[in-house]
Amino acid sequence: MTRLLPTGRLTPLQAWLGSLIAFAASVILGLCYLQEPGLGDDLDYWSLARRLHDGEVAKWNLGFHDLRWPVWGVIWCLQSLFGKGLAAYWGESLFYLGLGSAAVWWLAYFTTRHALFCGLAAFLFAMHPMLDPAIVRPMPDLSEGVWSAWSVVCWMALTRTRSPWGKAAWATAMGCCWMIGYSNRITGIFILPILALLCLLYTRKNFGWLLFAFGVAGLFFLAECKIYEHVTGDFLHSLHANLGAKGRKGTEPVALWFLPVRFFDALWSGNFFKVPSNLLALGGAIWIWRRGKAADRSWVVWAVSFYLLFSCAPQSLWPYRPIVRDGDRFLASLAFPLSLLSARGLWVAWKWALRCHDWARVLATRPLACRTLLVLGVISISSRDFYSTGFVPQFRAEITGTAPGTRVLSHSDLREVCLLVGGAHAKSLQWVIPSDLFRPKPLEIEAAQQCEKMWLNRKLLWVSTRKKLERGELSTQEPLPPYFNNLGDGWHLERVCSRADYPDMAFFTRITGASIAHAVKPDAWQGLDLIPESKMTQQMRDGITLEIPPDWRGGNLLLEWHASGNTVEAAKFVEIEWFRGTRTLGAQVWTPYLFPGGGWDFFTFSAPEGADSATVKTVFSKKFTRISIANLLLQHYDRQQNP
Repeated sequence: MTRLLPTGRLTPLQAWLGSLIAFAASVILGLCYLQEPGLGDDLDYWSLARRLHDGEVAKWNLGFHDLRWPVWGVIWCLQSLFGKGLAAYWGESLFYLGLGSAAVWWLAYFTTRHALFCGLAAFLFAMHPMLDPAIVRPMPDLSEGVWSAWSVVCWMALTRTRSPWGKAAWATAMGCCWMIGYSNRITGIFILPILALLCLLYTRKNFGWLLFAFGVAGLFFLAECKIYEHVTGDFLHSLHANLGAKGRKGTEPVALWFLPVRFFDALWSGNFFKVPSNLLALGGAIWIWRRGKAADRSWVVWAVSFYLLFSCAPQSLWPYRPIVRDGDRFLASLAFPLSLLSARGLWVAWKWALRCHDWARVLATRPLACRTLLVLGVISISSRDFYSTGFVPQFRAEITGTAPGTRVLSHSDLREVCLLVGGAHAKSLQWVIPSDLFRPKPLEIEAAQQCEKMWLNRKLLWVSTRKKLERGELSTQEPLPPYFNNLGDGWHLERVCSRADYPDMAFFTRITGASIAHAVKPDAWQGLDLIPESKMTQQMRDGITLEIPPDWRGGNLLLEWHASGNTVEAAKFVEIEWFRGTRTLGAQVWTPYLFPGGGWDFFTFSAPEGADSATVKTVFSKKFTRISIANLLLQHYDRQQNP
């Protein structure tokens, strides 16, 4: 037993070495789970850092995303070291994963000083299922918890330091961690009331030092305000920009009784490992509360208080709207106290097994095998996806296969994706980027007419228009610019790249002669009105099976329609699943965006080689009352044109 659970204390030097090992091991572990870029806010952070490097940004805009310098600042530093590519993109989340594991190591060290327990806690943190959406792209979710955890580390170090100078140093570091967390995202300040509560419950004599840390945080805030005043001309820019995020989607008014349980599903579903992890955490919390020391009990208070703040904290009292919107990734900060509680639960369960079961005592005589089984067991039951570059190879092939100097019509977000995955070759292209592809200026239309290529990401292209539709600012689509009129006649669809199941990325080449597309205009879909009770609507819900002609297999497809709906996302999504016989070949998903008064939209997808049938299912939103399809056109491009 002593070989597996050593009772000797770690020396301070060993503790520092162990935290560095935890950092490095977590980074290596994180490399095994990297995924394709997400192309949301993560792209904005990478893009801001790149534009600052390249001198394309004179000053930050008024958006709250640009406040998050602990996210894009790390990317900026990594771009300085490794270039402005995927290494800097992925490096931010890997850096914070390692920093978080080191914080958990120190939190465990302050309460147990067992090397194995510290390592167990750090490992369970790195594999914690609440981190699954947070470790694959640069977002503020993981870093928010990291700075909160390091402020707790500073608090625990302060309570164990006798020297006033040492206490002042730790209080200063704690105040800085608070404000870096606030700069990372406004919910980073949730750790302040938790630390105040912990101090009142367990270390009241250090409350004065907590006030000292508040003073340091205030000075930090004033210094940051002065910098923002220099950059934007607004001393309170950080407050004003954060207030601009009020009323966002996912923070709709919620019944008061539902607030404490609205994230319950996120805690228990989505990854099989959540169930045993949370059960261990629950068992560890019960054991700590009954038998643990005050320092251990602080983990329980931290976990419960953190969850309630994330679930219930308001942005407005009437109507009561939560400040944190729905989404698993917003609970990533809970991984810190929960991993410590899970480690304690597993530790206690193992000691009980050693007392009661021979198999445990046999395993204890083989510590290396025991630890290997633990690591492999956790990895095997985790639902976290292993390394995948997704669309990146295909996307990069399209960029590198395009001659330098080629004029490419696109939009700013997709150009950033090209620079992210294509590097110098993407820079060698001549980009034509209208201020708004749907509403270009006359000179931009003239420049677009000279382009040989048009590269689009449908989701990113629609972001601005979709948000205006959600806010009720648009009713009917404005006249389309020339390059979108009869899209299939003026352009040839060369390649379709899918991000996960979404075939969002379309690469068009201008047609100089006659179109080689084969158009199909199904009569049943012309002038079709859909209502919730109609027979066609029910068929679309159940799935419509289509036979795929042999010459379509392996080819690209372009669907254009003119339609209207009572709400922008009356259809939540449309899924097409491809089959060869009874064997599925994969699925592709897209979401139509509808104008109340009617508008145009397009979808691109590719039929897998060998697919002989497809089932198309539509999931309608709860707000759906009407969808009217004026006309629909499907165009097929020969399979030899598909790479």
